[in-house]
Amino acid sequence: MSKKDEKKKQFLITPKQKLALNYMQDSTTSEILLSGSAGSAKSIIAQFWGLKMCLKYEGFRLAIVRKNITDTLNTVIKSLDEVMELQNIPASVYKFDRGTSTLKFENGSEIILINGAVLPSDRNNQLARLGSLQVSAVIYDETNQIEYFFYEIMNTRIRFIPPSMANIDYVFKSIAITNPDINSWLYSYFWQPYVKGELPDYMAVIHSTLEENPHLSEAYKKRMRNLKEPQRSRLYLGKWVGQSNQQLIEPRQLNNLFKPLNKDLFKPTHISADIARMGDDKTVYIVWSNLTVVDIITKSKQDTQQTVNDLKALLKKYNLPNHKLICDKDNIGSVVTDFIRGSVGIHNNAVPINRENYQNIKTQLYYKFAELVDDISIICDLATQEQIKKEFNAIQRIISDGDDKFKITSKKDIRASINASPDYCDALVYGLYFKLQNNVGEWYIY
Repeated sequence: MSKKDEKKKQFLITPKQKLALNYMQDSTTSEILLSGSAGSAKSIIAQFWGLKMCLKYEGFRLAIVRKNITDTLNTVIKSLDEVMELQNIPASVYKFDRGTSTLKFENGSEIILINGAVLPSDRNNQLARLGSLQVSAVIYDETNQIEYFFYEIMNTRIRFIPPSMANIDYVFKSIAITNPDINSWLYSYFWQPYVKGELPDYMAVIHSTLEENPHLSEAYKKRMRNLKEPQRSRLYLGKWVGQSNQQLIEPRQLNNLFKPLNKDLFKPTHISADIARMGDDKTVYIVWSNLTVVDIITKSKQDTQQTVNDLKALLKKYNLPNHKLICDKDNIGSVVTDFIRGSVGIHNNAVPINRENYQNIKTQLYYKFAELVDDISIICDLATQEQIKKEFNAIQRIISDGDDKFKITSKKDIRASINASPDYCDALVYGLYFKLQNNVGEWYIY
């Protein structure tokens, strides 16, 4: 068998993919949900259809939306190149314009990559940053991470029919791709009406599992079968029931964190700190008594030496040794740990303790905070309470398609969402490092 024939064989579509293509190509269905477990070939069939439309019809405009534009650039272009390779289509048929995040084809067709994160200004101006954009179809990837607000307004931009399709009975297409997530708007908008048999004629749901994809390796399937719950149900079995809330900490739990306790009754045990550069974000010091926060101090626009002096003064005030101080060791934080010898520093992107299945140690600390949240108490003023709630409300649990590592919302996305860095949250989760490393902070020779 030639390599060309082998590639064609590899791209044989599954029955579910064929059904999806039928909906994408009909003249009735305008909103389609491709739902299912990780590895069930949802994205690749949508991109196959989009690529086909771009090559077949001159001037066709396809938008591909993902919440994180960096992920879009890295993931979507790679997938499109894979589809073209399997179809023996040369990569030279398009050129990528990085300035506009657009793939431009020789025949005038375009694939426009769009950042689906809702920015602070977007709600007031109804996504004015989209300008006069008009497209022929939209594919939303990892749609459970995209707000309905964005989906609804973006769909109003699907109104462009190129001259090459003037005599074709084409219905504008909006294609949403997701892993099951009962906490997203997709559950009530698509899934529940589908299960009840109440889905309108212009909408369709195609649900699949990775076991229906014959092209996956047995090693990948085995890894997905061995996932822990609730990820196994969601990413391997493709179930829409029983998933934990996508938000890292539920609103009820956040409200219960803050208690009107008398801080004078608690004996401080350790201090955690999030260190900022001068003029950049906030520096936050947190004084703990085991799992109770008894004091939160915020500093802005101060130099490193002042931060070192502050922390030394706090250690002295509460009669704590240096090894009871923990802070981030990235960037300017490393200077603090150098000046306060024996203090504990964390590199946020370091390997998780015991090599547990988290993206990095900082993510591991956030999940630890969520695990212990019902046992944690915070004593602080109302303004600080509201800021902590605001930051935690912007942080979600994330497991990407094909990746079983536990993740959280990136700092960049948090900043875009609330127009601030999660300084309080970072300082809080650092305080739980001693819960992960039981021997750290108990003794130190210096």
